[in-house]
Amino acid sequence: MNHTPTPRRRAGALLVAVLASFAFVAASCSSSDESASKESDTKETTTTEKERSGGGIASGILDRAAKSGKFSSSGFGGDVEECIGGSVIDSLGEDEAQTMADTDPSEYSSDQVDALVAAFNDCVPGEVIAPTLVSSFYEGMGAAEPSDSTMVDCVAEAVDGQTGDIVREGIAAQENESTPELTLQAFDQCMPPEDITALLTEAFTSSGLPAEQAACVATALEGQISVSELAAAGQNDGSPELEAKVQAAAEGCR
Repeated sequence: MNHTPTPRRRAGALLVAVLASFAFVAASCSSSDESASKESDTKETTTTEKERSGGGIASGILDRAAKSGKFSSSGFGGDVEECIGGSVIDSLGEDEAQTMADTDPSEYSSDQVDALVAAFNDCVPGEVIAPTLVSSFYEGMGAAEPSDSTMVDCVAEAVDGQTGDIVREGIAAQENESTPELTLQAFDQCMPPEDITALLTEAFTSSGLPAEQAACVATALEGQISVSELAAAGQNDGSPELEAKVQAAAEGCR
């Protein structure tokens, strides 16, 4: 005996597809640049061979961070490194800053982490990390690039002055699967709605929904679902609010 799925059951099945597709969203936002880390592994830089200057100390800190896979320092430039090193020295003193340059980041004290975060916030502009944030996110979703080329500029502006906090929450997300809220807020502000629609369409199609119906449901949801909402639902194995939205859209696309 054949049973036609009720709208609620159909919506529930679609929600499962959404969660399966977007459980990675937070992780995508916190991805590190592995190629830069591997490149750094080929170097045997020791800060004891460098001038005990702001730039030398920052270079040691960044080299060790890249080797540990925490983040990429690619493209920072000499002026930014001098600024980072000077800021850490101002916060902790030169001796402790030099100790940081010779220490694995996983062994930093809370004061050392706070000093580095403050240095990034002050010295690393949003435009330096925005391209990696955006490309990592879209690559994680199987897309080459955003449909709107201005998204990188938008993200750069959104995270400017918060780059240290972005790195800190990204590392935390990698280590304990916490939510990178600042990064997600930037994507909520900057990600084109049609890109979310395209991703939902793919998720619904993969769940077995006919292409036309999948596109209908996804289009009906356009502008109603944020990146943060998808990430939260993916991490929490569901969201009553998201389920209600999917159900309403599915009922209109039978």
